[in-house]
Amino acid sequence: MPRWFSPAFRASAPEAVHAVMASLRAADDSSYAALCTVLSGFDLRKELPAISTPVHLVAGELDPVAPPEEIRAAAEAIPGARLTVVDGVAHQIAVERPQKAAELLSS
Repeated sequence: MPRWFSPAFRASAPEAVHAVMASLRAADDSSYAALCTVLSGFDLRKELPAISTPVHLVAGELDPVAPPEEIRAAAEAIPGARLTVVDGVAHQIAVERPQKAAELLSS
């Protein structure tokens, strides 16, 4: 849970945390493991400067899965990319701050 949610959210919204964690536990173990294996070798950082489509990267301030410093480095490598770091959240930004996530998706 600490990888997915901030301490404050875990304390204030345990039902939401439980629902997301239950859905993760319900995922097929083999498929999830295969996905993790693929992602562990998926590194396209050298390709980022070739991106010409507008990109808006969003990071959670407390995200240990995709730390803000790594997302910032990606934003710096993509020409014209925008970066927003959402304060006080971990990896599940859309769960912890749904209004902020909706705002960012529509901007």
